[in-house]
Amino acid sequence: MITVLFLITALAASAAEAPAPTEDLSAIHDQFIEAVDGAQKQAALEKLARTPPATLRELKALFDVFMRFPEKSVRESALASLRRIEGDRGNLEAGLIEYLKLPESEAQVFAMTGLLRLKSPRALPLITAVAQRRFKSKSPGEAALMSDRNEWWAVDEALATLAQWEGAKARPLLRSKTG
Repeated sequence: MITVLFLITALAASAAEAPAPTEDLSAIHDQFIEAVDGAQKQAALEKLARTPPATLRELKALFDVFMRFPEKSVRESALASLRRIEGDRGNLEAGLIEYLKLPESEAQVFAMTGLLRLKSPRALPLITAVAQRRFKSKSPGEAALMSDRNEWWAVDEALATLAQWEGAKARPLLRSKTG
């Protein structure tokens, strides 16, 4: 009897010490989509921000939330998730490059955030091309359309990405855009 109690106690202690399994981003995506009140949505967003994508399926779920819900809190949570990607997640590179090639500026911001973490050499020319685009207005505040303001966001993000990635090598382009 004492042996059984000892085993039960030991099992309970080891279960308490084991790290909790991380939740799959696809499941968090579903929780957010299905949430009916603000507290549930906020809880899902907090989990989303703490959980980096590990697979292309999870990356797709994260991208879906980012693109479907343009609210600032949703987008910030999705970008926070991307900023947690470990450098050894090369399996995400192809998906992020495909998102970078999409015409929507928001998709490009999403992709650049993840690609900065991966330092993908294949992405560098694409990010440089985004950074070199000309603006349709003199400032984001003067942009009449949301898509034009988002274009400013994408170019600004591309410049920031290049500055972090290439350092001094990016200075000429940065100066040409700010001067």
